[in-house]
Amino acid sequence: AVQQQEEQLMAAIRVSLQSGRNETDGIQRYIIAEKNWKAFQEMLRQQYPRYYTMRYAAMKDRKLNELTAQVPEGVTAVRYLFINNNFFALVADKNKHAWIPLQAAQAPEWIRRLSEPGLSASTTNELCFSLYKALWQPLEKQITGKRVIIIPDGPLYYLSFDMLTKHPGTTLPDLISNSLLSSYAISYHYSLLALGTPAKPRKKNGNFAAFVPAFSDDVKKEYMTALQADTLRADNEYLSLLPLPFSVDLARNMQRKMGGVLFEGNESTPFAFRSNAGNKSIIHIGTHAEANNLHPEYSRLIFAKDFAHAADSNAVFLYDIYNYDLGSDLTVLTACDTGRPGLNDGEGMISMAHAF
Repeated sequence: AVQQQEEQLMAAIRVSLQSGRNETDGIQRYIIAEKNWKAFQEMLRQQYPRYYTMRYAAMKDRKLNELTAQVPEGVTAVRYLFINNNFFALVADKNKHAWIPLQAAQAPEWIRRLSEPGLSASTTNELCFSLYKALWQPLEKQITGKRVIIIPDGPLYYLSFDMLTKHPGTTLPDLISNSLLSSYAISYHYSLLALGTPAKPRKKNGNFAAFVPAFSDDVKKEYMTALQADTLRADNEYLSLLPLPFSVDLARNMQRKMGGVLFEGNESTPFAFRSNAGNKSIIHIGTHAEANNLHPEYSRLIFAKDFAHAADSNAVFLYDIYNYDLGSDLTVLTACDTGRPGLNDGEGMISMAHAF
């Protein structure tokens, strides 16, 4: 895959000088690695021009009018920038754009507090109103229409703008009625360079596929039976996973309404996902997930154990998902940690949601 090759070539450059037998050998290795890297970039420029432009094209080579012209008709794009602990916003639609400096020095702390467990409704309202005044109110007059695409930066990747409130309140109903969600249809993107004209929709081979391992007692009993009660080989972490009965109920209801295929319990394996998720209009995944803060690419979705492919892991890692050609119109992730974390300089938020 392109991204794997990209990572390997970058790693080769990083270690080239240290891996040589002597200084001269290290320099030669570096020159070769640099040459391979430039050849790879040229290949990207020719074969994957949109990816190359988004990833490597210098901003000085792109006029702002050219960038904002890519905003879809009837949509306002808000591109936040976090530079030297200062916030700025570029607000643009098809016809105009404006730069707006923001007085939002406390925003990172407010966002951090919003993630604290057990936060009262009153405090939540207070924080959301403060964030609204700092991040949204100064630019609201520039927003035309109800459809908004937000491109965050820095700590703003951890913020759901839908919950910002236009007026102070004290209760959860206040939060709902005053929220931006009640006024705008907000979506998120990762780069202004990547808006452009959407690719032509591909022909789908089905409208819906759901994967819900459930992790019920029956699922775990079948796993132990397959091991022939050899407890030394048992994956105790797998056996300790909490059951997810409501995820099964939700998936069954969706299948009844939409048709498609449902992989439930021990049928919901990584192999089933790889074999059946591609080119579905909607993919639904209800499972446990684990986020890796230090190495986001090792964050994973947990599936059922696969008795037919015993050597395979029952996890699908983030780096796997980036390499799958899924092509869905919508992916629904009902699992903890699927929207967090992994904020990398130059990359933005690396999360499971991003991968899909």
